[in-house]
Amino acid sequence: PDAVTYNTLMGAHSRGAGASEVEESFQRCRESASGSGAGGGPVEDWPNAVTYTIRMQPAAYAGDYRRVDELWQEMEAAGVRPEACNMWALLTAFEMARPPRPEA
Repeated sequence: PDAVTYNTLMGAHSRGAGASEVEESFQRCRESASGSGAGGGPVEDWPNAVTYTIRMQPAAYAGDYRRVDELWQEMEAAGVRPEACNMWALLTAFEMARPPRPEA
């Protein structure tokens, strides 16, 4: 498996799933990608910006910008350079957290 395979697997698991299911999928992929899981071996360039976006999605849709920021900080600490998809997650979290405007 390569980075695209792991991201595709995580993305499939994230459809309709909550944050805990996405994190569980991430941990299973991480074990496999590091070579400690079944059938795995070291995978270059994974996790990447897309991986972190998949992890950010549940928090973004829930308006949990603090969790998105935590993942952003984790991503940068891991040496992964943020991309537009990560900015989308952050902006979505802020939008979803905003209280609705009263009708005029």
